[in-house]
Amino acid sequence: MLEMQRVHPDQQNTVHSKEKSEKSIVSVLHNHLLSEVRDRSYEDMNYADLERILKNVYERCVAELNIAGMPDKIGQEYVRQLIDTMITQIPEQIPGIEEDQLSEVYEHFANAVPEWNEVILRQALRSVPQTQIQRWNRFRLARTLITLDKNFFSQLSQFGFPVMDQIDIARRVCGKYKMNLFEFAASTGGLTDEFRETVFEECSQGMQWYLDFKKLSPNEAADLIRDSEEDTRIQLRSILNIPPRSFLDAQKMIPLSENRFEKSFYIDVDHMRSLGDQLHEKIMRMAPERAERMEKKKLREQVLHRPIVAAGELNSDTSASPGFLYLEGEEIIPAIYKPQARDEENMRSGIPAGTYAQREWLAYQIDQSLGIDVIPPTILRDGPDGVGSVQEWVIAKTAGAYGKWEEMGNPEQLEDVVFDDVVKKNQDRHGGNFLVGHDGSVYAIDHGLILAITPDAGYIKSTPGSRMIGKPPSERVVERIQQFRSSTDVQEALRACFEAALGTQANDAWKIFEDGLEQLAPNNGSEGVYPTMI
Repeated sequence: MLEMQRVHPDQQNTVHSKEKSEKSIVSVLHNHLLSEVRDRSYEDMNYADLERILKNVYERCVAELNIAGMPDKIGQEYVRQLIDTMITQIPEQIPGIEEDQLSEVYEHFANAVPEWNEVILRQALRSVPQTQIQRWNRFRLARTLITLDKNFFSQLSQFGFPVMDQIDIARRVCGKYKMNLFEFAASTGGLTDEFRETVFEECSQGMQWYLDFKKLSPNEAADLIRDSEEDTRIQLRSILNIPPRSFLDAQKMIPLSENRFEKSFYIDVDHMRSLGDQLHEKIMRMAPERAERMEKKKLREQVLHRPIVAAGELNSDTSASPGFLYLEGEEIIPAIYKPQARDEENMRSGIPAGTYAQREWLAYQIDQSLGIDVIPPTILRDGPDGVGSVQEWVIAKTAGAYGKWEEMGNPEQLEDVVFDDVVKKNQDRHGGNFLVGHDGSVYAIDHGLILAITPDAGYIKSTPGSRMIGKPPSERVVERIQQFRSSTDVQEALRACFEAALGTQANDAWKIFEDGLEQLAPNNGSEGVYPTMI
């Protein structure tokens, strides 16, 4: 025969006391609700009326139950019981509240008792069924709680929200905190692997947000693409505007019948490669502190000389469209290809068509000589449409695409772009001709229109430079100019590059280059300034 379980008298008292308190709270609340609501329905009340009624009911219940006279811990427990009971009773005791209005009513209850607003909203969220009909009410309550405390986002799974709902809620609130989806989730502790993968699958901008959040350098972004599964890789490449190799059969570059510039502006690829190698060695001796970085760049130059396995056009709307090349062993990221044969006539006075590719290459040699280091590795080589410049592809966005590139870009590198424009008298540095990486790194591209030999050779177009007119260059810029001037070997090697690239224009171009150095760091020791730019 089983012995009946005995209940300790204290336990009996606790159970009875709790039951009694719940009954008394319900009866007290019921009386005060009836007194305040009378015969009105929810439709008859404006928001101020509702909040006044709920405030009065709450305060009268607290007074009648003598909660203020209870010890703190017990009093707080009674308040929570009262809140739970009000959440249950309000929809029953106020006529006319529709199902889709519950969250609205509970928010007004929270407004009426601001010292307990978060507790009210949490309890209300727990009380709303996890059904499709109640999805909007749950969304609204969760969003309001996150507005009060964004860290509540990390608790959504505890309240039964699936990941897709968490993403939808985050998209509605992250703008308030001026963050993208991943930044917001990470700041609250709510960024899980499942969250990340679901965003990738469901949100067209998910990959872009993730790259911005992680602040990946171009090389890190390239590694991410290489290491991703095929579906994710395709999505990443599409978002980053990297032309897919799978479509190259339909986009193969159509060779021009002949290179009309080949005789007048012959490019001796082997000779110019040798000059670049000689300049590299002399820079290493002049600036051993740059040795590691320069050796890495030299290896990246060698990648650009590999056999071509595929080619295509970036924009087929113009005959001058640059192309892209996929090189052996580099199946993920292409290189930019600008064949000499596609140079457009009359782009700028004093810059003859047929010399744009050489100027691209020369710009890179100047960048290396002065330690500016904002131009991606650039070489000259033969390609499917003849000899041209080939430049490393950088996973970054044009400054114009960012809008507020001044805030995003690395300040020192933004100045380096301007430094680069001044010494080369660049006539084409608009918002599409410099890039900002997801990590804020800055890169200068498109240098076919530098060192124009004209009476107005000082003309400079530089979007980032317009903010620096009349300002002195940084000490860092001046030191690099002085270091370059200290090495006759480097100057001679760079001048040989000028002669190979520009031929009869080389001497005048060198004078323009020296004039740019003089503007920033006068030989007489006085302070230089950034000149007029547009």
